[in-house]
Amino acid sequence: MVSTKTQIAGFEFDNCLMNAAGVACMTIEELEGVKNSAAGTFVTKTATLDFRQGNPEPRYQDVPLGSINSMGLPNNGLDYYLDYLLDLQEKEPSRTFFLSLVGMSPEETHTILKKVQESDFRGLTELNLSCPNVPGKPQIAYDFETTDRILAEVFAYFTKPLGIKLPPYFDIVHFDQAAAIFNKYPLKFINCVNSIGNGLYIEDESVVIRPKNGFGGIGGEYIKPTALANVHAFYQRLNPQI
Repeated sequence: MVSTKTQIAGFEFDNCLMNAAGVACMTIEELEGVKNSAAGTFVTKTATLDFRQGNPEPRYQDVPLGSINSMGLPNNGLDYYLDYLLDLQEKEPSRTFFLSLVGMSPEETHTILKKVQESDFRGLTELNLSCPNVPGKPQIAYDFETTDRILAEVFAYFTKPLGIKLPPYFDIVHFDQAAAIFNKYPLKFINCVNSIGNGLYIEDESVVIRPKNGFGGIGGEYIKPTALANVHAFYQRLNPQI
């Protein structure tokens, strides 16, 4: 049998399978389901500082080769996930899990990260720079100047293992530009890729999700070639420690 064991930032995992911070990891019950499955680890739903209801439903739909969603960052707030992970550290000290987070503003992002920095959390933190389905909020990682500034500010105080979740890039020059920024900082991993933003699926002459007039992130088999291209492109460009 081929081994699927892997390691990230020096942490070892029995296999390389895990969920994404997406549509089925908002509650402790959902996270417990992933934890008790064959997956090597899990990542929490991306947490904001406080509870968010998210976009109106229906906001997720299975489609023939994957899915379309416009969730809008529904989550139970940072404390909900952080308290759960701190409890898991005591109950299952041999396992390592991921905490995903983002602020609705740069200031909120720093508030959240400083709270994690000051906590006893010993796992891996994912800063989500790729939320494509929040109306009025652009994907941060497509703004290279803002991304550079945020990372510079974050690493002025954050010393725990940190990685970033990215949207898909589509132009070779963007891989070059993004990698040049990421290589400046002690990132431990990058997560390629979030859904392809602002797709549209029509069924019976109508959109299948309600938010944003039917526009949503595309996932599943549709995006596998794009995801593989992003992984390979950054593998070629990033420092070995990422």
